[in-house]
Amino acid sequence: MQPPETVEASEQRLMFLDGTRGLAALGVIVWHFQHFFVLSGTCDGDGPEGTCSGIEAPLFGSLRYFYENGFRMVDLFFVISGLVMYMRYEPEVRQGSVSAVRYVGARIARLWPLATLTLIVCAVLTWTHRVTYGSFLFYEQNDMVAFVLNLGLMQAGFFSNVGLSFNGPSWTIAVEFWIYLLLFIVLRRFRRPIVVVVPIALVAAALLINHPQPQLSLWYRGLVGFFVGASLSVVRSCILARPPRQRRLAHFLIGLGTAAFVLVLLQTYRPNIDVVTGFSDDSRLYLWHMAAVFMPVVLGLSLLKNPDHRWSRRVMTWLGNVSYGVYMWHVPVQMALVLFVRKLNLESQIFNASFLMTFVLIVVLVATIGFHTIEVPSRRRILDWVSRLQMTTSGRQ
Repeated sequence: MQPPETVEASEQRLMFLDGTRGLAALGVIVWHFQHFFVLSGTCDGDGPEGTCSGIEAPLFGSLRYFYENGFRMVDLFFVISGLVMYMRYEPEVRQGSVSAVRYVGARIARLWPLATLTLIVCAVLTWTHRVTYGSFLFYEQNDMVAFVLNLGLMQAGFFSNVGLSFNGPSWTIAVEFWIYLLLFIVLRRFRRPIVVVVPIALVAAALLINHPQPQLSLWYRGLVGFFVGASLSVVRSCILARPPRQRRLAHFLIGLGTAAFVLVLLQTYRPNIDVVTGFSDDSRLYLWHMAAVFMPVVLGLSLLKNPDHRWSRRVMTWLGNVSYGVYMWHVPVQMALVLFVRKLNLESQIFNASFLMTFVLIVVLVATIGFHTIEVPSRRRILDWVSRLQMTTSGRQ
């Protein structure tokens, strides 16, 4: 998932997309609440998502969509990332004003410190659980090979025999980092990048729908979402060149995506109503979310001007700031809570709304503190080091 952009680009932030990204991260938390079923016994796998051996996750009736489809928020992250990154870097990379060293350094500075810290925390917690209770937490492949691959952001899609491990959701960060590098190559090598961007998205979508290999499907999801977002950035630029209709078109697109999302909700909460033929098929549901919901909503929101109200701007900026932390910290917090609950024999107290809210609040608090004390300082230090490296290299030349 794409975190907020670098400090020097903060004035270019699209605040409505910031807010959307933060809310989507909360949707992923709801989806992964099912990790707590490790405390309720072995799931038989026959029930719907959000249930286990007759036990329902908290507020299942209200939050059923996210318990069943929260993982799709990852695809929304990819779309937003593609739009923001293409908008941010297309002119500078194509003109040569941003070097490869600066570009890669900025991406490492933004992603790697928090990814590494949460990896270490997850390793300590899951191995503590293994030593104490005889099993790993949530993900089983937690050996040294997987740890090294996680350190190098290569844990997803590079090796077919390596599955999710340690901080499982970090697979999106790994995939996205390498897609960033692909984007740089495309922007630098092609005068009209859109002629490459669109085919990449289309080919990846075809492969995703027809390819059963789980690890490669992670790459295909990233490529589709990211380069769909990049394509939307080009469309956005064309629309902005004709400002009189911008606001009206933005509202139309948001309304269109909202209507498509309502159909998804109707299908979710009233499964006896077949809204779209074959809607229950996962591939068609994926395409419906991508084409009918995410694309128009993201494009529409990107066309809106940032809100004038001070508190609205602060809330959306905060949601954007903590979205990466919420995404990366929620599994480590879950692991810590499982150990805490088991230590105090409180397993029967967790499947209620109060525990769900407590879990969400802890994650948000940790993400907020971590943004100011870990993410921003580490990013600045790495960017300063990259700047000094460039100056030294230039001086030698």
